[in-house]
Amino acid sequence: MRQVSPAVAHAMESGSFDMSVTLRAFYGNEVTLQDVPVVDWSIESEEGREVPTSGSVDAVYADDAGRSISPRSFTDHLAPFGQEVSILVTVSADEFEETIELGNLKIQETPEAKDANVQLGSRVLTASSRVKLSLMDRLESVRAAGFTGATGAKYKTCWAELAHLSGMRVVRSVDDRALPRVEYEMAEGGRLTACRAIAAHLGGTLYVRSDGALTVIPATPGPVVRRFKIGTESLVLSEWARALSTGGLYNEIVGVFEDDDGNEVWVPPAQIVDGPLSVHGPLGHRTKYHTSNLVKTRDDARKVLREVLQQSSTLTAVEIPVEVVIDLRLEIGDTVELEQDEETLRGRIVKVAHSSNRKTTMTIAVTASFPEPNSGRADAFL
Repeated sequence: MRQVSPAVAHAMESGSFDMSVTLRAFYGNEVTLQDVPVVDWSIESEEGREVPTSGSVDAVYADDAGRSISPRSFTDHLAPFGQEVSILVTVSADEFEETIELGNLKIQETPEAKDANVQLGSRVLTASSRVKLSLMDRLESVRAAGFTGATGAKYKTCWAELAHLSGMRVVRSVDDRALPRVEYEMAEGGRLTACRAIAAHLGGTLYVRSDGALTVIPATPGPVVRRFKIGTESLVLSEWARALSTGGLYNEIVGVFEDDDGNEVWVPPAQIVDGPLSVHGPLGHRTKYHTSNLVKTRDDARKVLREVLQQSSTLTAVEIPVEVVIDLRLEIGDTVELEQDEETLRGRIVKVAHSSNRKTTMTIAVTASFPEPNSGRADAFL
């Protein structure tokens, strides 16, 4: 969850605030444009996607000297050749005003750029430029930068290697792990594939924070960050269908691993041996094979198989769409609760989008529900 001041948190929860959006453009460390008004925008993140965050903005800029900023060559303002933008949302209500950085994103494309020109004597001046930008987070640059020769891990720990491979500042969100000797694949997207494998070894997925730093979203649910009451004006969710499926559910995990010399690293399968999911019960064996070139020892193999079994032996999450009044704090990986009259649902946000229509739309993977008398209870926000 994005960290904001208590005043902004209260405004987001009440839905009573004004907001305006601008962008600041960078070329390397140089700020090339700032305070550029944005008239339409959206930003979306999805957990597990190679490049989790993407977005679009429609910016309108009036240069004091009547110059156009519509890009036409590699180094022009807002050209999609190494330039980045920071999306800044200014939230105001009552007597406060605060600016939130929604994301630092790479410009991937300028699908449309046009100028409104006026003639002043013999000169043609640009009254304003309107430029639409397609954006992606910094992992797109990691995906594009392949290995140019045989390359192995430089460091012996995951976080250090992740920083080295990505070239990004990292923020540690989970405990570090030892990294075995490994050779990376020379293929398109190989560098990003290696980073994703390290994130999985750490127990999560890659994510670029709003400030541009790389982190890992843990696969395990975190503390509840917000609670919504179904049926209020702040939440649009008329109904959701319950469904159970054996798809994606396993009670036996078999490891396929090799050590540095190519010898098999064999350990017994991780199994559920009691309860309704037992391999000895009516459900029978539901086997999943797990492989990783980062597992080189039997101790690591046992640990990884136990973790994979834990993740694979829960009921497949019921994913439900939710739309609320915009709350810019919400991010993928956040755990939220949804109140119904006699039941509360808990789940993780696996997809979230914020946009200029003042709505936040989410896909919530609901994996737990528990009886709770919520009818007549006032909305609760955590």
